[in-house]
Amino acid sequence: MIQNALKKFNIEVACLFLIALAFVFKISLATPFILLLLLLNVSKIKNQKNSSAVKLLNLLFSSIYVLYLLSFFFNYDTSSKLIVRSLGFIFIPMLFLVKKFSVNEVKYFVLSFLFLQLIHLLYIDFIVLQYHIFSTSKTFENFNTLVENKFLIERPYFSLNCLLAIFCVKFLLDNTAIKKGNLYIFIGILVFTLFIIAARLAMGVSIFLCFFIFLKQRKTIYFIGFVIVLFVMVFTNKYIIQRLTIEKGEPRIVIWKCAKGIVDEKEFNYFAGTFSSEQVDKKLIDCYNSKEVLTGPYWWIGKKNFRYNTHNQYIWYFVTYGLLGLTLFLGIFGVQLWNYLKNKNVYSIFFIFIFSFQSFFENLLSRQLGIYLFLWFCYLFIVQTENTTNNAE
Repeated sequence: MIQNALKKFNIEVACLFLIALAFVFKISLATPFILLLLLLNVSKIKNQKNSSAVKLLNLLFSSIYVLYLLSFFFNYDTSSKLIVRSLGFIFIPMLFLVKKFSVNEVKYFVLSFLFLQLIHLLYIDFIVLQYHIFSTSKTFENFNTLVENKFLIERPYFSLNCLLAIFCVKFLLDNTAIKKGNLYIFIGILVFTLFIIAARLAMGVSIFLCFFIFLKQRKTIYFIGFVIVLFVMVFTNKYIIQRLTIEKGEPRIVIWKCAKGIVDEKEFNYFAGTFSSEQVDKKLIDCYNSKEVLTGPYWWIGKKNFRYNTHNQYIWYFVTYGLLGLTLFLGIFGVQLWNYLKNKNVYSIFFIFIFSFQSFFENLLSRQLGIYLFLWFCYLFIVQTENTTNNAE
């Protein structure tokens, strides 16, 4: 029996490493290992006592998925992609419903995620620094082309991974005896990378997270020195300045205006929205190909670019599912805030800060990578902290 338990533990640890690998490099690889973890623990469901926070999150995620299903069946959308890639709304909450990760398991996942992220960071830093040092044609357009062609995952999701890595470093500082100096260096590499690739929103969020971490560790002098170095980087890098000052414009202004056009239509239902993600996509594409857009500075978001969604998760939920969908989405952050106030779980604040700000400029939950990262980190530290507290009692 002990041998079987050890074998099961080894399988679960291997799954956690492979999930971390998938989160960094290829998200589709995570699905079989998350499902395997679920199957290994499904027999425990009757014995688990879950907190109100976990139950509320399960209710919210399942309700959102029901909305997706209803819109699919009632509007006869021709695409089932949203239904398939959003299945994580069901099986990831189920995993955390049946399995309580121990502190050691969370540490193993965090260490794996950070180790693999470090490899990814070194690769990104190498190609970007090589460009800055050796390229003879340093233009805004050329650097954007480098980002699009050489990055393993798109810049917004790579930036999100970097912020989540800072999140994980915070966990290690609180729960391990690892040399803090090494962790500070790792944070420095993360933020340095966000600045050299000019990930605008993530740059600001990373500074806030670092301030919180260094303040808690009573290392504010390090933080001040770090900020000075970053400011020097900003004001000596033409590309970063162009990105921050939006010298080349901001296409999201046009995208959000097109989304507003959908809301302004007479038939728009404020309670349920268009109730069709496919209909929203078609209306946006029509707007992008309108004369007003095609004759303006952002003509390039039109005919050949069908990947431009609302670039704002809040707008997407409102346009697609009205106040109903937006309330369910905001409810997830509400549960995290309630968990922080009730249990003093600072990780809930980190989650809110990272994902709420990212949601202002990206449709995180329109991609499998965004869905998996959102759900995994939404649950992981809530369940772990709750489990630790229960064990202590």
